[in-house]
Amino acid sequence: MVFVPDPWYNEPGYESDAGTSRGRQEAAAYNSDLRVHTARFAILEALRKPDPVFAQALQLHFSLQSEALLVMLQRWLREAGRDKARLEEHVNQIRIELAKLPPAPVASLPPVAAAVAAATPVDAPKAAADAEQQG
Repeated sequence: MVFVPDPWYNEPGYESDAGTSRGRQEAAAYNSDLRVHTARFAILEALRKPDPVFAQALQLHFSLQSEALLVMLQRWLREAGRDKARLEEHVNQIRIELAKLPPAPVASLPPVAAAVAAATPVDAPKAAADAEQQG
């Protein structure tokens, strides 16, 4: 998703819907659809068929972030509306794929990468900056 809570309002012509009943309904439907497609194409497909150039990096990323990813997906399921069944199907498949991953080798990572790996996604930039200053 585009890194805002309601990307619907970033679409041309829809910013004026912000704060309206119609806007809230349209944004919720748009978010729901984006979440289903994000789960299917950006997460599940990356787990199942990663581009060979990025396979190692994706495996490490998903190993390190699996817990945070599952928390986010659970929140998406709680907030899901009309697309809950489709999203739930993808989330169940994601869980299966994540379970196949080997544990992340955090101890062998360089200090900055280890600090980022240990941080939640929200805290990662600050962790990286702190580790750079210390190292």
